[in-house]
Amino acid sequence: MRSAWRRTTPLLLGLFLSRTAAALSGDDAIEQANQALQEVGTQAPRIKATTSAAPLHKPATMLAAADLHLRTGQAPEAILVLNKIIELARQGKATRSVEAEADYLLGDAYVTTGELYSARRQFERVTDRAGEAPYTPFAGRAASRLVDVALLLERRETLPDVLARVERLTAVGSTEALVYARAKALLALERYDDALAAGTSLQSASIESQRAAYLCGVAAMRKAEREVPEAARATQKPDYSAALEAFKRSVRAASGHRADAHAEIGELSLLAIARLEF
Repeated sequence: MRSAWRRTTPLLLGLFLSRTAAALSGDDAIEQANQALQEVGTQAPRIKATTSAAPLHKPATMLAAADLHLRTGQAPEAILVLNKIIELARQGKATRSVEAEADYLLGDAYVTTGELYSARRQFERVTDRAGEAPYTPFAGRAASRLVDVALLLERRETLPDVLARVERLTAVGSTEALVYARAKALLALERYDDALAAGTSLQSASIESQRAAYLCGVAAMRKAEREVPEAARATQKPDYSAALEAFKRSVRAASGHRADAHAEIGELSLLAIARLEF
């Protein structure tokens, strides 16, 4: 601020002299110029105090902006903002709850841009810190996304580690999101009976319960197809009754909600029913 004040002083003095030189004597001009400099010196601390008090960053506002970027398909912009938030958190300038949500959203943003190894690192960071209160609400969703990343990377050999991570978290404190993540990992590992057992344990009106119903439909469908070899299907069709019931349960769960997520899962379930009935 002091260097800026020094740069500004000659300009102010020049403006002052240009307006008064024609009307004042040399001594009067110098006296008034000195008064002007004193006034500038008096005002400078006030300007500095006002500038210093103004917040340079508002992490919560930045987080809302990043979320909006993601929702409108601007993942690279979201990544830039979220990384800034995380850096502010390292400096103690953002709350832990803002940091936790930024960590999770950054993983989602990396999935959107195809930076899957970076996404995996972020979701592992969230699950590693699940014992901390701000991270607990995001642990189940992050674990579920780890399953997605393993499949997208075609790294099925990492799925047992993902399942072990989920089960460690579930042992500490089970949530619907963690139960769904466990069912999802079991399905990816083709452990259909276990996936069905985990998925059917969710019977609430939550989005996780609806997703679990859809997942149970997929598990029951694949289990039915496994029980009837491809060569025998000309004379014996798989029994899709359990799968159909699970998909219908997912459709019923969507009927009481207007949220886009519920509606999307309901539509996918209807498509699955149509396919199986055909």
